Amino acid sequence: MKRIIFVYLNPTKNTDDVLDITKQFNNLLQRTQGNEVTAFTWDFSVLSANEHPYLLDELGTPIRFNNEIYSYDEFGLSTNSSTQPFSFTGYQHDTVANTLFAQAREYTPNTGRFVAKDLVKGNVIMPSTLNAYLYCVNSPLNLVDLNGLIPVNPEVYGNAMGADDVTTDTNRSGFLWLDVTRTATITYGDETHSFTLNSDGKVDYSEINAAFGWENPWIPNGQTYSAFLGSHPTFNSPWHHSSLVVFALPDCPVFGGHELFAHSFSNVNYMTIGGDATGGLFGQWGRLIGLPNRPSDVNLDIKNEMLPLNVVATVILQMIQNTYNFMNSPHLTYALTPADFSNSYNSGSFLAGLLRSVGITITPGPNSPGWDKPVPRSHFICQE
Repeated sequence: MKRIIFVYLNPTKNTDDVLDITKQFNNLLQRTQGNEVTAFTWDFSVLSANEHPYLLDELGTPIRFNNEIYSYDEFGLSTNSSTQPFSFTGYQHDTVANTLFAQAREYTPNTGRFVAKDLVKGNVIMPSTLNAYLYCVNSPLNLVDLNGLIPVNPEVYGNAMGADDVTTDTNRSGFLWLDVTRTATITYGDETHSFTLNSDGKVDYSEINAAFGWENPWIPNGQTYSAFLGSHPTFNSPWHHSSLVVFALPDCPVFGGHELFAHSFSNVNYMTIGGDATGGLFGQWGRLIGLPNRPSDVNLDIKNEMLPLNVVATVILQMIQNTYNFMNSPHLTYALTPADFSNSYNSGSFLAGLLRSVGITITPGPNSPGWDKPVPRSHFICQE
């Protein structure tokens, strides 16, 4: 628990906040202003203030509290006055700066932009991410950005955080914040099936497989995704190339709708990450680059080794971001066999460094050069 005291422009008015620092967004538990004390209760989002309930929409925005009714445009601009601190998607309203607090930075709904640059760098592969001030890549009705860093689907966010009050539907679904459902309804094509969530708020995927007639060789029952280190021979040589391969069910709460999961195998979506060179054939040439979904990486038919990686979804997301960070980092020289050239690295070096940047150490087969010379971690952290 943490206590913060704010002194506003009026020196006679203090605000004393008590926060729950065990939660990701330091949930506001109590606010004291003068003699007025307000206590807040939380589940996944704020539920009530002094026992007066909140009614939230599917984005987590308060639309009714006590006798007040709020309305917003698509970017969160509201003309309604409010006696409580929460606003668009649950952001707290800064009454002095007239901005919304989004953890990493402030957001101004009248412009639909953040006031500071995004700390997470964009990439040309997704041009919509290159504007560092955009709110939710200009898709405010479908995405939320609760930490000011990464926009996500609100239902995806709820599932990833373990919320058990989400009804899943591939066409349109969202939070029923005050009505815990304990069921999931999933539609694919003309088929719709309902499932009962277990005590962890999850679906037993063996039931899904049976209902839809799926066979998912890469994903064990009870999981929604699996990650592997895949290897394949290159240039008909003894050397093998390695890549990260992540498989996800179409309704995987984290990766099911991710734009990088554009390939499919046996009703399972997947993406890859691997290193490459900008040119040349032998010896030392070009610069080392890291890419999602290289043509040879996504060709599963040529893979002759698949080593499982036991990683959580947040680590996969961090590796995706670290790949983009690497592409914006200072250039490194490529060499097929880095041991033969000073200050040079290859695709194995890239993947070894990428995995180590998130705390994973794994060794592929003996024919994969470069793993003993990983790219330094500084190339994968956020670059200014």
